[in-house]
Amino acid sequence: AVSVLVHVLFTEVHLSRDDKGVPLSRLQLPTPPATQGSEADRVCAEAQVLETKEEWSAVQERLELALKIDANNTCALYNFGRLLQYHWNSPDKAEAMYLRALQTNGRHVPTLRNLGYLLLSLRRNISTAETMFATALQHNPKEIDVLSGYGSLLQD
Repeated sequence: AVSVLVHVLFTEVHLSRDDKGVPLSRLQLPTPPATQGSEADRVCAEAQVLETKEEWSAVQERLELALKIDANNTCALYNFGRLLQYHWNSPDKAEAMYLRALQTNGRHVPTLRNLGYLLLSLRRNISTAETMFATALQHNPKEIDVLSGYGSLLQD
């Protein structure tokens, strides 16, 4: 079971600009699994491709479908949280999605990071944000975005 979890963890890919010079957002792309991923993972990956095209309604439709297939799909929960936080400006709903994602995978560094940023910047809940960043760093001590968030927290 642990080896299967390792294969469905996600790697952060930083994309700069498309061929028209439009900045692309951060995208979570699945690491190729040793075995075929779930249908919900496949649909989530489709949503991520649509995200690069900034087709937000289509992204939401794919994430909703992924969650209909598997209500506990970490990829879909995390990416839905991002969509709600950054594109639909719904931090309360984003926080709820991130918390659901952490219930399915408490070691998901991108979720820990984004929830830490949300708690720090919007809620000013410094102690819980610190817990999110510290937990993320336990699982990936070299994650630059987590280190940056934790540094911001310590400066305040």
